Amino acid sequence: MVIAAECGCWYLRSALHFGDMQRQFIDKAALRMVACPVCHAALTAPHPEALLCTGCGRRYPIRDGLPVLLAAAAERP
Repeated sequence: MVIAAECGCWYLRSALHFGDMQRQFIDKAALRMVACPVCHAALTAPHPEALLCTGCGRRYPIRDGLPVLLAAAAERP
C-alpha cells in the first residue's frame, strides 16, 4: 500500500509539472528550425496555444507542448 501511495504522489507531481511545461513558450532556437508547411515562411509564437505564420497568417495549434504543423490542422485567417 505504501508503494502505491508513493507512486500515486509521484504521478500527480509529474502531471502538475507537465502542465507547467505546456504553458511555456516554444524555445526560440527550435522556432527558427520550423517553417509553415504551406508557404514556408517563418513562424512566431505570440502565445502558448499556437504558432502564427508570418507569411500566410495561418495559425497552427500547440497540443501537449508540441506544435501541430499540418495544413489540415491550421486555422486560416
